[in-house]
Amino acid sequence: MKSNSLNSIHPAQPAKLQKRLHPAMLAVCMMSCSTIFSQYGNAIGIRGGETTGLTFKKFSGTSAAFEGIASVWYKGLSFTVLYEKYLPAFGAPNLNWYFGGGTHIAFKTGTSTLNTFGQRRYHYRDGGLGLGVDGIFGLEYKMPSAPVAISFDFKPFIEFNTYGGAWFNLDPGLQLKAVF
Repeated sequence: MKSNSLNSIHPAQPAKLQKRLHPAMLAVCMMSCSTIFSQYGNAIGIRGGETTGLTFKKFSGTSAAFEGIASVWYKGLSFTVLYEKYLPAFGAPNLNWYFGGGTHIAFKTGTSTLNTFGQRRYHYRDGGLGLGVDGIFGLEYKMPSAPVAISFDFKPFIEFNTYGGAWFNLDPGLQLKAVF
């Protein structure tokens, strides 16, 4: 006997199987709803923080992005590349958590000692080079009626320079991006 009901199961299947189908269908729905995370394809903007500079973000898939930051600082230049995952935040539309990691390279063009709150951090000499490992976690809001996104994040990193110095920073930052 054939039934047209979507909820019917084969008569030989136990009733317990019918209860297991519901959570599986819920999981499929949740995975298909994950396409909402990517609210735009690309973004270009500015980031203010220890790493201050121009930023470019490109989504790859629905909930992951690559971000590059070109930063100019006192007698130096750095480039950062990050991979970020996105998750909805607080069930609010257009609000997402993001987290990930990457790396950076820094070039120093002059001699200087970088200080924070009066404490010596590290010393670079002419031609110094720094390599670092970066993490990132933050919160982003994409304005629904404008092609603009704003985010606040922490980009902790550890950097090792060619003169034997190493330093760690939490690097909080604020970003304003035009999205397209």
